[in-house]
Order: sequence, then structure tokens, then C-alpha cells
Amino acid sequence: MVLGVKKREKTIRTPEDLLDAIPGFLGFNPTDSLVAVVVRDGDVHFTARWDVAGVEHEGGPSWFCERLTSLAQGPQTIFLVCYAARSRALSAIIAMAQSLGDYVIDALIVDGQTWWFLDDDDQAEGRAVPHTNSALTASRADLAASIAAPSGQREDEMLNTLIESIDCEEDIDPGMAGKAVVDMMNSWLAGKTLTDADFLTASVSMSVGQARDEVWRVLNHKTARDCLPFWKEVLIRTPKGIRTSALGVTGMVAWIAGEGALLNICLEAAEEPDHPLITLLERISLDCLPPSSWDRVIS
Repeated sequence: MVLGVKKREKTIRTPEDLLDAIPGFLGFNPTDSLVAVVVRDGDVHFTARWDVAGVEHEGGPSWFCERLTSLAQGPQTIFLVCYAARSRALSAIIAMAQSLGDYVIDALIVDGQTWWFLDDDDQAEGRAVPHTNSALTASRADLAASIAAPSGQREDEMLNTLIESIDCEEDIDPGMAGKAVVDMMNSWLAGKTLTDADFLTASVSMSVGQARDEVWRVLNHKTARDCLPFWKEVLIRTPKGIRTSALGVTGMVAWIAGEGALLNICLEAAEEPDHPLITLLERISLDCLPPSSWDRVIS
């Protein structure tokens, strides 16, 4: 399940407003997805997305309902939106609405560029989905492609550069290596052009916990959002087979930044599922921990 917490200077008064806002909440345009927007005290508390296929499994609606209600502590209102072919979406969203009961204030179905209320008649004419510019990428597949490993000649180039980076890092204290990565992040944010070797050095450094600790020390919601593109640059240079640590760090940065979709994509791409950082991210995802939890960790 994808979890995102987004603060947007945007007023949502109509279903069209909601549909316009959801891609920005998630970071991409959802397809084959069930999306729950949870509102508390007039503000969007968090947004969760789940594959429609998960809802169709026996016990799926109950599982999703438990996750939502356990996270949304206190009074809440839930808007449900199912993105799928209308006939398929109808059964999925009815199952979810029944599981959530009175929490659901409204439920919508989006099929392509057309949307309906759940209780619209089968013959009712759909309404046009508003076009939005708020999505960070066109689809979840595009988001996954934005951190894909290099391939072909580019992979060979990165492997050769990687060998040089490993040789340079062998005798460096892990704490100093971590501080060097933080310096790289700051330089990159200041507009300095970094080399492939710089980004691969950052990737290699993250294999050691002491080095990662230096990165954790500088992260909050703002710095995570600022430096997330840096870690994407690291991943698109890191060859297959050695990406797990960099994926784990990028997933953590994505979570703190409120980019739950990217966190889950990092989890799916991890080559070592038993890596401590990957198991931590999996727990964060399964428990739907909001990014605000990080504030308690660093305080």
C-alpha cells in the first residue's frame, strides 16, 4: 500500500477538486488503483493507494480497512476513488465502502477520462475527469523508470566507474564517508555539477550503517524533499546487483518526503529483501507509518 502525506495550498470543495488533487498527493496518475483520502478536522490527513487486485482477494477489503482505521486515529472522513474499468471498479469500491461503513463520505469511480458517483445509475452519463498538472510523473511505471538501473553500454560504463569508486573508498572511515556524501548533497543542491563517480561513491558509501547515520542526521521533511532527486540520480547510475543499500536510503528519503509510492517502488526493486534497511522500509509500508513519525525519531 502506498501512503502519502501532502500539504497543499489547495481548497477541495467538489469531486472535481478531489480528482485534480489526488495525482499530486500520490506523485503520479493512478491506474488500477483504489485510493483513500482521509480527512481530519478539515485537512487531508493522509492518502493511501492500493492495487485494485488486492481488494479483489478474499479478506482484502478487511485488511485495507484495518490499516486505514488504525492509522487514522480519531474522528475522520474518508473519500474513496477507484481507478479501473467501471464494471471492475464497482465491485471493488462497494466492498471497500461496506467495510469502512460510515467513515466513507463519498465514493467515486474513474474509468479513463470519465468519472461517476458510486450510486449513479448504470446508464448514467459520466463526467469528464479534470486535466491536472500536479502529477510528478505520468504513471507508476514512469516513477519506477525514474530510478531504473543502467543498462547496455551505460551499465558497462558505470561498472568501470564503480570499480574506481570502491578502490577510493576502501580506506576511508565510514563516518567521514557519510559526511562526504552529505557534502555532495549540499553541493548538488547549490547547483554544482557532480560526476558519475561522485554519485557512485555516494551509493557505495551507503553500504555501511555509520555512513548512513550521517545522512539520517540531516534529514527532515524539507531536506528530504530537496535531496530526493539527488538519490534518484544515485540510483540511475548504480548497476544491478549492488543497489540494495542505495534503494534503502532512497526509500527512506522518499518516506520522510511524503513520497510513499516511491518508497514502495524501492522495496519492490530491492535485491536483498533481508537487508535491515529494507525490512525497516517494509515495516513502515505495512504499518502505514506517516512521515511525521520521523520527527519523533530525530527529536
